[in-house]
Amino acid sequence: MPDEAAAGLPTPWAQAVREAAVRGAARLPEELDVLAVRAGVPLGRPPRPAWWPAAVLAQASMTLLQVFGGLWLVGQIVGVLDPDLLPPVLVMLTGIIGGPLVEWACSAAAKGPARRYGQDAERRLREAAAGCGRARVLDPVSAELLRYREVREQYVAVTGVSTTGR
Repeated sequence: MPDEAAAGLPTPWAQAVREAAVRGAARLPEELDVLAVRAGVPLGRPPRPAWWPAAVLAQASMTLLQVFGGLWLVGQIVGVLDPDLLPPVLVMLTGIIGGPLVEWACSAAAKGPARRYGQDAERRLREAAAGCGRARVLDPVSAELLRYREVREQYVAVTGVSTTGR
């Protein structure tokens, strides 16, 4: 990039443009690291969705069904309850199958908001990185090119001789 910006300039000015770019880029990685930490960290946790309490209740219910069905079976095995395996096994299976289903449903429901949250974080990081690169490298190079243009215009105004180049 500095070579492209310096193309066609007299040697001292081309060197000044290159040096401006190098000076600006010298600490750019460290500044980008700091920006990534500052801009990438969201302002608090993402808000919990409205369905979250229902999902927690459903998941807890599935766990309770498993425990209740297991205790029911143990009661039948020990002889405290009348033996009938089908109802406690069905209760346990409902909890065993329902738990992963609740988890899958929550995961599917959270994908859209999580994607948007990630895209917002990426946009903030890209904007911060672009601003940092612009401030550290592009602005100093542009300033140097502007100084060259002003000096060339003043030279032409004073001498009346047109120069070639930028």
